[in-house]
Amino acid sequence: MLTLSAMAFAGPSVSALEGLSYIQRGILRYDGSEVALTAYVKNSPEKSVLVLDSPVGALAKISMDADGGEISCEGGAFFPERLARKFILRDFRAALGLLDAAGLEGAVLYLDGSGNVASIKTPSYEIGFSDYRLFEGCAKPLPQTVRINARQYSLTLTLAKILPAK
Repeated sequence: MLTLSAMAFAGPSVSALEGLSYIQRGILRYDGSEVALTAYVKNSPEKSVLVLDSPVGALAKISMDADGGEISCEGGAFFPERLARKFILRDFRAALGLLDAAGLEGAVLYLDGSGNVASIKTPSYEIGFSDYRLFEGCAKPLPQTVRINARQYSLTLTLAKILPAK
């Protein structure tokens, strides 16, 4: 794997998911529990919106501007607003490659042999992107799997659907 500093990238984003609207499904693991969830992401040039949903209800809703600045942050069934802001907002920013906004300054990027971002790491946080493949309507390969490992929890998401641009 090739290693690069996050500072080496000229643009504000390093994510293949930047600018796309999509649905992911996955499992959140924390404190010995597992929660199934669905992430709905809608991106536009002006803002990005994430809605996390589960069988027991909404978990969080986050809206941020193109630079990762918070527009709104709501908690839900498992996450009070402060935890949604602390963890989910950070993860959303990191998944879209907005590392400075995510508080991941100085993070190290690891690229796979094809030049795709394989992971972004700090001493206490890692987000990994794997199983890159072409999805219908996309010009570049996208990570089918996103894994987040933090001290407090882990989250594995699988890309279920790319939503058409509007």
